[in-house]
Amino acid sequence: MVETLGPVFLIRTLHLRPGLVGLLLALGAGGGVAGGVAARYLARTVGSARISWIAMTALSLPGLLIPAAGHGWWVLLFGIGWISWTFSSTVAGISLTSYRHAACPPEVLGRVSAAARWINWGTLPLGSLIGGALAGILGVHTTLWIAVCGGCCAGLWLFFSPLRGLRDIPIGEPEKITKTRPEAVLLDVAAEAPGD
Repeated sequence: MVETLGPVFLIRTLHLRPGLVGLLLALGAGGGVAGGVAARYLARTVGSARISWIAMTALSLPGLLIPAAGHGWWVLLFGIGWISWTFSSTVAGISLTSYRHAACPPEVLGRVSAAARWINWGTLPLGSLIGGALAGILGVHTTLWIAVCGGCCAGLWLFFSPLRGLRDIPIGEPEKITKTRPEAVLLDVAAEAPGD
């Protein structure tokens, strides 16, 4: 919903020129790259399990600046919020992919990854449709607020899960918690298993 309504908000509500809209949206790529670079450090510092819910809650909070943007220099709030949004989602994505790789037996990893991707990517069109329908009823700005607030709360299901009690992702036996090398389980996205 946020990714669908963000450009509409910039064009129809703030009446920005196409070049500036493209520039603001491109800032998201910078946030994603920064998240990819910082993910290993954050896993080592905060904990490879803990960073998954922190990224989806605390690190996504500056995303509330997206709908707070306004005319003139206030439009920079959108850029700052957008960078935070892509940064936090990248860190969370890497962390959760790492958890999946550490927890799944190799023989089912491909199937589990395919199912996870089907759920993650399959809900995007649904979110776009719901966002468009709500925007038609409530307005783009109000719906964008709802979408961003909902996105910031998305990590609560991890916060209230057993994962919150762990510092690092368990490797091997479920009762074992890795405390010595959490970065070992924070895999590069490019290094996913061949069955993925």
